[in-house]
Amino acid sequence: MKKFLFLILAGALVFATFGCKQATDSEPDTWTEITSVEGFKGINGTFKGSGKMTGWDFAGTSDNTENKENLEAIEVPFNLTVIYPNSESKMEYTFVHELDKFVAAMVAATPGATEEQVWASIKGGSSNFSDGAPYTRTESMSATEEEFLTEITGEARTMSVRVNQDKNKLEVNMLEPLVVTVILNKQ
Repeated sequence: MKKFLFLILAGALVFATFGCKQATDSEPDTWTEITSVEGFKGINGTFKGSGKMTGWDFAGTSDNTENKENLEAIEVPFNLTVIYPNSESKMEYTFVHELDKFVAAMVAATPGATEEQVWASIKGGSSNFSDGAPYTRTESMSATEEEFLTEITGEARTMSVRVNQDKNKLEVNMLEPLVVTVILNKQ
């Protein structure tokens, strides 16, 4: 009887180890591009993610001199938050660029300039920039579903947005003026 119970226990252990899908196994996401108002169904909540761009992309300059190489070497991290629907039933998205490295590089490239002078020059009179360190730029936008669709479809699109099968992740691909992909996770 003990031998029989041992065989059952050993068989159960082998089955549990190899016969069942492991918790660490995960199916790859299946992505569907949002191209219509119907695509927004089931995408409710707050999604957050982060990414990086170069100082060149952040500056958005058309200067093709040696500054391009210097600016491309600077890393500009950013955070992106998408809320849908917000209190006005719109798509709301907010970028927060972290600019400490960018400011430090600009100070190093500008002999005799102080950090405060460089920051004042970068931010101009815009209220989108922090008053001081840590240096950030925050850009928030909102749009109705139809307005947002013009941003993600057609000839004038500036980005594409895809949703995974569980509707708990968004993939945002910026197309203009820079090219960067960010995966946002539902919070």
